[in-house]
Amino acid sequence: MPSHIWILTDAVDDARRRALLSTPYEAIVAEIASKGVLSESKAVPNTDSIFDHTPGSLARYRIEIQLPCDIVDLFHNGAGGYRAQFYESIELGEKANDYCRDAVLSLLACQRTKKDRNWIGTPEAASLYCRTTKVWIHQGLWLRQEWIRLRNLRVSRWQCDEKTADTDRRERWRRSMLAPDHETRINLIGGWLRSSDQKPLGKNHKPLRSRHIHYLGFT
Repeated sequence: MPSHIWILTDAVDDARRRALLSTPYEAIVAEIASKGVLSESKAVPNTDSIFDHTPGSLARYRIEIQLPCDIVDLFHNGAGGYRAQFYESIELGEKANDYCRDAVLSLLACQRTKKDRNWIGTPEAASLYCRTTKVWIHQGLWLRQEWIRLRNLRVSRWQCDEKTADTDRRERWRRSMLAPDHETRINLIGGWLRSSDQKPLGKNHKPLRSRHIHYLGFT
């Protein structure tokens, strides 16, 4: 992604700027796969109704990938990173998501099956191997507490007119500008399972996610 499109403000120092503008996605994912430390997973129930499923009737598994902050920076903020793939096109972004997801799952399966040879048949595996599994930066304190300091990425397509845009559009635009430089986690977020039988729901409950990242820079 050229620098006249992926515009970084002067607050980004030269060394960081060079890395953000030159590191390709494949290299970023390779770093995630080689340096990522995977947490134990957490089963998270749905708190809102999803399709015709009431709160608490579904659950999905989520894993945190602990990484050096410069790798997370490249992943989320880089001109070759995750959001940049969605900027190019929705199709490319979804392929990029699957590419990173599969790399993390390979690492996860290797670790889990050493402890439990039957891990692939567990609810955790069923959720994380869903086709709807996503990767995304961990939305830590930076999202709520550092709105001003981190407004260092300006992409014209993602901008909006604050006077005429609706609340959701304004919120995503403001968040799209944030370029956190000290986050150390990426999340692997599995698909929903029915609590009754632990089978995948098989539906994407956020069908607009890819469009949001492509057009607005955030989800």
